[in-house]
Amino acid sequence: MLVDKIDPIQIINNLNTEAFMDWGEDFSFDDLFKKPDLHNERYKAAFVKRYKPYKNNNIARELFGDRVTNFIVYPPYGGMSWHTNGPKKSKRMYISWSEDGNSGMSWYDTEKDELIVDQDDQGWNVRFFDIPTWHCVWSKCYRLAIGYNVMREV
Repeated sequence: MLVDKIDPIQIINNLNTEAFMDWGEDFSFDDLFKKPDLHNERYKAAFVKRYKPYKNNNIARELFGDRVTNFIVYPPYGGMSWHTNGPKKSKRMYISWSEDGNSGMSWYDTEKDELIVDQDDQGWNVRFFDIPTWHCVWSKCYRLAIGYNVMREV
């Protein structure tokens, strides 16, 4: 089983915290709890504060399979700004580990004009969602996330 192959505490303890990417001046952590700017379609996040233990996803793919889309560690007050991962359609699965449950993902439902904050449980979490969908990641604790393409558009 995948979670048996990963020791989040060991990964976090081995991090070079100076390697964490930083938000930059134009972004605030609080923006992750506000509606996205729907007039500015973002396929990739513009602002991130995170670290990739594997500099490219090829090593993560070797470890966990060819459908891996991401392997990320978020530090306290880290995350990824609003984005859709579009325009191609797919179904994603994210397996994440949260140090204390004070982390998660936020979603924006454009049809209902509704912001949904989905908080992690402490330990392992699994989420499925369709791409493209507006979403962001937030973490007030250490959080490890592994993304997979479950279904791809052909």
